[in-house]
Formats: sequence, C-alpha cells, structure tokens
Amino acid sequence: LNASCSSEASVESLRGRAPGGRTERGWSRPAAPKRGKAAYKVVEKHADVAEVVAPVTPEAVQGKRRCAWVTPTTDPHYVTFHDEEWGVPVHDDRRLFELLVLSGALAELSWPEILKKRQIFREKFSRTSI
Repeated sequence: LNASCSSEASVESLRGRAPGGRTERGWSRPAAPKRGKAAYKVVEKHADVAEVVAPVTPEAVQGKRRCAWVTPTTDPHYVTFHDEEWGVPVHDDRRLFELLVLSGALAELSWPEILKKRQIFREKFSRTSI
C-alpha cells in the first residue's frame, strides 16, 4: 500500500478520479417522480417557468388563497392562523418569544391544540421580560 500526501493526490480524490484517470460517479440522480393522479397541476407560464396551482376550493373562489394543507375540515383556529400569520415576517421580540414557546409545545401537542390554548400561554408568559 503506497499512499501519497501530495496536494495533487488530494485534489484528484476530491474530483472523484480513480487511478488511471477515469472519473467515478460519486452521486446518482434522484429517481423520477412516479406518474399518477396528483392534488396539484402544473400550469406553464413561459417556456422555462412553471407555476403550481392548488385545486379550486370554496375559499379560493371567495378570493382567499390558502395552502393545500388547509382543508374544509381544518380547525378554525388553524385556518385563522394560516390566514393572518402564516408566512408573515416577525421582528418583535415578544412576538418571537411567543412563537418560540408555542413551537416548544409541539413536543406534546398538535399545532391546532396549541392555537386553541394560545391565550393560556400568553397569560402564563405575560410577565416574562425579554
């Protein structure tokens, strides 16, 4: 066994070169997605840009755009959270702390249950200084 510590040897190993100069394939491509019925469809906007469109729901007809995980049977607290808070940047320290505490509760509760108990969390941590 003859190992070299030269910089050329380490560069070649990083490039995936095998002895003899041929290139080895270190990574394989992910498998293509299976064809079948999907909850979404892809609509071509331009030749190189596509938009994913959620299925038409009563909320979408009323002008509200919601994520696919908000269904007609979704808890109302969760729907309100989605409509008013989901994806909105937060910069206030107290608000960030509240979201941190609520996220910690995910170890024991589901997000809809946490949102139902949100007022209790607010009362418990209202006197906490940040």
